[in-house]
Amino acid sequence: MSAPIRVLPPVLQNQIAAGEVVERPANVAKELIENSLDAGATRIEINLENGGQGLIQVQDNGHGLAAEDIPLALTRHATSKIQGIEDLVRIASLGFRGEALPSIASVSRLSFASAPAGVEAGHEVEVAFGEMASEGPVALQTGTRIQVRDLFSNTPARLKFLKTQATETRRCQETVFKIALAHLDKEFTLSIQGRNQLHLVKHQALPQRLAAVWPQQVIDGLLPLQGERHGLQVEGVIGSPRTAQGRAQRIHFFINGRPVQDKILLKALREGYKGALLSKEYPQAVLFLTLPLEEVDINVHPAKSEVRFRDERSVAGLVCTTVRNALEKCDPSQAVLGEAPATQSSVQAPQAAAPKFGTFHEYLESADAPSPQTRARYTSSSPNTPQTETAPQIRESGPASREPAYLGQVASTYLLVDDGQGLLLVDQHAAHERILFNALRQQHDGVEQQLLALPLELALQPGERERFQDVALQLRQMGFSCSLVESSLLSVQAIPASLATDQARALLRDILGGKERSVDDMRVVLACRIAIKAGDPLSRDEALHLLQAWEQSQERFYCPHGRPVAVRFGPGDLERLFKRGQ
Repeated sequence: MSAPIRVLPPVLQNQIAAGEVVERPANVAKELIENSLDAGATRIEINLENGGQGLIQVQDNGHGLAAEDIPLALTRHATSKIQGIEDLVRIASLGFRGEALPSIASVSRLSFASAPAGVEAGHEVEVAFGEMASEGPVALQTGTRIQVRDLFSNTPARLKFLKTQATETRRCQETVFKIALAHLDKEFTLSIQGRNQLHLVKHQALPQRLAAVWPQQVIDGLLPLQGERHGLQVEGVIGSPRTAQGRAQRIHFFINGRPVQDKILLKALREGYKGALLSKEYPQAVLFLTLPLEEVDINVHPAKSEVRFRDERSVAGLVCTTVRNALEKCDPSQAVLGEAPATQSSVQAPQAAAPKFGTFHEYLESADAPSPQTRARYTSSSPNTPQTETAPQIRESGPASREPAYLGQVASTYLLVDDGQGLLLVDQHAAHERILFNALRQQHDGVEQQLLALPLELALQPGERERFQDVALQLRQMGFSCSLVESSLLSVQAIPASLATDQARALLRDILGGKERSVDDMRVVLACRIAIKAGDPLSRDEALHLLQAWEQSQERFYCPHGRPVAVRFGPGDLERLFKRGQ
């Protein structure tokens, strides 16, 4: 016989709620700081001991609570932040559930002291693991001070899931810093074991506040962005693709001032960087989205860290487009050599457009024009260019003039150019990939084909056969004409004109065994296959023609995989390398 249904004791209710709201000390710090901000505080002090398990203290100069309101604040679902059901649709405050304080008090020793303006003394209430311990007057200036001690001491099962003190301390620091990014007009002080670790003054600019934690190299590469569409706004900063990293630890999203984690926003951010990052890289970003309150549901997760958008596509599209526009305004060829500041004697080269290496028409008609074989190697895959454009004559070398000058090839891989702003190193394979990829994109009517005298036959594994059925249309758009003649035999009658038979066979194996789904993804694979390789020696004519084709290409500073194509060492960079002026 089953046990009868009964109402759980209030302490047990609060502990269950605590399991949803308070997973670790950082969650406690977040809830207390958000309460301070909702109370109008302009100065917030946080103290931590023993990773937050020993002590979390948050003191503010907000409006404070009257003595009779403090016990209510420690009661479940008691709040001043919402009045009716309609308020749940337009939540403007950071906290609103009325669960955080009673949940925290049920798994700790909590002291709540507060004083509103105009009173002679504040009032303090102490709760020990959900039970009222004492209350009375306390000397306190206007504001609130909450102390949380011995967190999870009464729930050993929860306590054992905490990480080391160092790890929990770091997570608390990250939480404080993330909240501080959304409130540049507030002052935050973080002390750990009684020592000041972080002090953020009021009215800092966003890069200035980020510089308190982020490396200077990242700060120097930050790009501002701003966009608006249909009542949605996004602003903030993003990192240069050259400072990308292997983890997403420096990506912060805020919705109407609230820090959130959202896969849709992360995907949109990465889509905006598409072609400028490798698939395993993450950029830095701090993005603030502002949208009507009724357009976002923040009441999805007990910890309020997840949201749901009414129109996901519009939000994602705005983020992606704004990020892409910001990246187009930067000069990604600038070298990133380290964090050392430029010396006074360093010459700061201005950011400018890519160097002009001359038009195709001018070069092809010159006395130095390459052979028909060399010309076909690049021109057949190069985008069309205006025939009337003029450009400076290409020189072999010579520092006297500021015209672009091709200097030579290094390690049969890198092309060296004096572009008037410094030394430009161009990766020949990556540059040719970009040229070919752009050309393939322009061939809307399909890639030029070559018919095979004898069909190329490939035996397929079961997974490859299913994959072919998924991408058959894309393969036709790529220039392949192929069909299944048996359940496991693929017959190829035509291949792209730019491929040899062996290259076509290898490319088909790559596509049928890979994850590429879109035509663009397959174009990347094709461009990589047919591009010149690292280690291929190039004659002067070939190198010049490749540089001209690359200079005319869109998105030329990154290959289709997202690797950089060129790096510029400006005069200041070279001086630092040789330790001049130090």
